[in-house]
Amino acid sequence: MHVSDLIRAGGSLEDAAFRGNAEITRYDVGEGDARKTELNPGRSLSNSPGDAGADLLLKPYDILIIKPVPQWMEPG
Repeated sequence: MHVSDLIRAGGSLEDAAFRGNAEITRYDVGEGDARKTELNPGRSLSNSPGDAGADLLLKPYDILIIKPVPQWMEPG
């Protein structure tokens, strides 16, 4: 599953979602059952063609965090 598949399965992004930055936390179990945490901040969620960093292949137990646009206010 890719990031875009996960977003689509969740019903798309809301207007307040900051598409310019997302964080992926990955837990890898290495030798001896030790868990290693890898944080990939600053991933873009843009749909620009050729932007390979925007649509990563997710692994089991990955956590995707998409923060809201700072000071976002709903219109009206």
